[in-house]
Amino acid sequence: MAERLRLFVALDPPAEIASALERTLAKARSFAPDEKWSRPDSLHLTLSFLGHLPAETLDPIRAALEAASAESEPFSLRLRGAGFFGRGTRARVLWLGAEGGRALLSLQTTIVRELAVVGHREDRPFRPHLTLARSRDPSGSRLLAEAGRALASVDLGSFLVQEFVLYRSELGPDGSHYTPLATFPLRAR
Repeated sequence: MAERLRLFVALDPPAEIASALERTLAKARSFAPDEKWSRPDSLHLTLSFLGHLPAETLDPIRAALEAASAESEPFSLRLRGAGFFGRGTRARVLWLGAEGGRALLSLQTTIVRELAVVGHREDRPFRPHLTLARSRDPSGSRLLAEAGRALASVDLGSFLVQEFVLYRSELGPDGSHYTPLATFPLRAR
């Protein structure tokens, strides 16, 4: 049986805002310590989730992402605000907002368009965010929703996005582990 890889494309926050991210996670975790929290070193903004694909598709995917990077230029991204996905007062996912304006939307659209050439179809609407935590209860958590409300005004500032990354995700008993497979600099001028 051919090896299958669980793949996604993402932006990583730079090291210079790592301590602010850790403080934000610690504050949020104090509201709901028993939920599934992201590790600070694994926080990212997903641009496209490709799912489980045969390993032989890796080269065409890399070529598509290379084409997307050639069309895209660096831009400013701001990490600000928190909220949650869920119903009513129950959060299934607690997130930190990411604002990149037209440049972020253009990058994501270009990546999706280029990946469509190799047969990938993006089914979910793009909602730029970094996932901070997931509820252990499939119906959601009131405590995570409280954390989202408490962090609604958080502002970690802006940074220059100069590249995106193709990752392999491996699920394990202690959560997902991400391995970078290729980095693509934004180079359109």
